[in-house]
Amino acid sequence: MNTGQAVAGSIVVATCFPIATMLWLAHRHSHTPGSRGLSVTLVGFFFWNLASGLIIVHPTETTFRGLWGLRLFAANLIAIGWAVIALEYTRRRRLRLGYLGWSLLFAIPLLTQVLYATNTWHHLVVHPTTTVTGIGALEVEHGWWFYVHTTYNYAVLGLGGVALLLADAVRSSGIHRRQTLILFVGFVVAAVAALGFTVEVPLPAYVDPGPFGFLVTASLWTAAVFRYRLFTLVPVARRNAVETIPDALVVVDATGHVADVNEAATDLFDVDEDVLGMRVATLFSDHPSLLERLESRREFETELSIVDSGQVRHVSLTVTPLSIDSNDVGTILMLRDITSLKTRQQEFELLQQLFSRVLRHNLRTELQYIRGYAEEIADGETDPARARQYAETIVERADELERTSQKARRIENVLGTSHERSVHDLRSILTETVTALEAACPDVDATCVGPGEAWVTAHPELQSAVANLLENAIVHAERDEPRVEVTITERDETIQTTIEDNGPGIPADELEALRNRSESALEHGSGAGLWLTDWVIEKSGGELTFEVTDAGTTATATLPKADAVNE
Repeated sequence: MNTGQAVAGSIVVATCFPIATMLWLAHRHSHTPGSRGLSVTLVGFFFWNLASGLIIVHPTETTFRGLWGLRLFAANLIAIGWAVIALEYTRRRRLRLGYLGWSLLFAIPLLTQVLYATNTWHHLVVHPTTTVTGIGALEVEHGWWFYVHTTYNYAVLGLGGVALLLADAVRSSGIHRRQTLILFVGFVVAAVAALGFTVEVPLPAYVDPGPFGFLVTASLWTAAVFRYRLFTLVPVARRNAVETIPDALVVVDATGHVADVNEAATDLFDVDEDVLGMRVATLFSDHPSLLERLESRREFETELSIVDSGQVRHVSLTVTPLSIDSNDVGTILMLRDITSLKTRQQEFELLQQLFSRVLRHNLRTELQYIRGYAEEIADGETDPARARQYAETIVERADELERTSQKARRIENVLGTSHERSVHDLRSILTETVTALEAACPDVDATCVGPGEAWVTAHPELQSAVANLLENAIVHAERDEPRVEVTITERDETIQTTIEDNGPGIPADELEALRNRSESALEHGSGAGLWLTDWVIEKSGGELTFEVTDAGTTATATLPKADAVNE
């Protein structure tokens, strides 16, 4: 062994010390995302460099037989660690491999060790012609299993990790893409340096460039994980802050192509992740208003209405230009679905109008009646029979005020529980309500026909809604022989209830107010009940329609059939 060889071997062994320090750091901060794959890789780097240095320093067949197998296993550790790093980085989470996962990863490495330990019997890993040259270098003749081992390391684990990062880099942008580049650079340095182990390089035969490349890669990746928080700054943050937010996010580059989208955006525009690289004009082809806002190239917020699957959705659009050193590099579009907010806002505005009308008109009217009759009684000049009649009228008016107040409170409850639904037996509710109203109004001829049970999914205030419909038909019939027919019809997915009466019909202005979602000054108290019924049916996912003719009014309520019945 010459002096140059001794120096080279000593330097290679010395590279183990900084790698050991990095390994200690990774072990100490094992909770840090990415540290597990890094630790496996660093162990591989350490033992590769140690074995390589000792072989260079003492190049004998005994040293070779004792340490060359360690280098094979170290190469497997490096490849496995790299694959774990790539998987955890691209999936944005720590892998749960378990015993089975780790067993599969180490199946070929362990088999390689067994074959190398028994190599003298079959020479599948190293041929017996392997010798030490006169200058102290090893000339290794590889067996065919060695190429299985190399294919597993390079093709399956190495290039598999590269493929994952390439796919992730295409979908990423900005700092995320630059972080991915750090992993690529480290892999390329290590891969190029390791080629000296399998192919001839223009260096002295005893010089192995692998340990020096591994030291560079170990330094890069350790600094990236612990100093620059490679796995926490962008990948994890992006998953939590971008992928999981309900707002649709679209990033457009300076050339007008889609650079990034999140899941909410792909759902909103009904596209998949292949949209990356598409011209934004194509993505927004069905939404020209979005293109107009994008072309303005300035920061602003506005509200838009777009059609999605045949339904109008209201969105709040925020456009934010991106620039680097005063150069325009792209634009971020954030679209927040405010449809439910708009609906709630419209409902509360309408509720305010309705309450205003109820309090201003109905309350004032009823109180005027009550005050007038009370004054007549207070005069003391009214005969007892008439005073009793006045007193009964006062009680009736007070009861009407109480009913109106209860309807108003129920309307408030309906608006505050938009998504609460439960299972109801509609037939039972209708039968009980019809019976109660017949008792209160014995002159009414009321019938209820249909199946013995009719289970529907509806808002908890369904009984109040049904009661208001029947009350409107019975109490306000204003006929000598009022008649109400209730028919329940079971459809494939819905239950349809038809209530027909021979009354004077609901005023046209009230029906117009329901259709247009606007309130007007009405002259009697049926309006609040109709609004309650309409909102309950709507919140139940159903539909309420009215048909008014000279013969009377037909109200039809359609509700979704219950999938399961509560026992």
